[in-house]
Amino acid sequence: SPGETGRILDCRVDSSGEVLAIASTDSEHRLLRFSFNALLAITLQSSSSLVPAHADGIALDAATTHVFTVGFEQPGGQADISVRRAASATYVTAIWSRQQAGAFGGDDRASAVAVLQGGDLAVVGWVETGASDRRGWIGRFAP
Repeated sequence: SPGETGRILDCRVDSSGEVLAIASTDSEHRLLRFSFNALLAITLQSSSSLVPAHADGIALDAATTHVFTVGFEQPGGQADISVRRAASATYVTAIWSRQQAGAFGGDDRASAVAVLQGGDLAVVGWVETGASDRRGWIGRFAP
């Protein structure tokens, strides 16, 4: 459970039937793995911190059993789009990650991700183009 002040932002079911979910509390984002038994009771299998990233979207690649999370990181003040790939069993060790700062200097965030047929990623979110102006953003990544 993400706790009383937390929330579940996104989830996917892997090939073994376990649920991977991104949970957010006031202080961090975590990747949760849990399963249901025959009586539909929930068992938390593991919980990994996503720090320093703030993740909002998750996707699974069935061919590689890798998990992808997207959101943002704040390495120097402004938020930059964050895309991360890791083995689902050992999420704390990234296999591949990218950060992308928008051309306009404001906050930039990814909110959802999907694995395309060839294994590339379609990532969507938004970039700030001015003091109070945000534009939709779509990117393609080849991890």
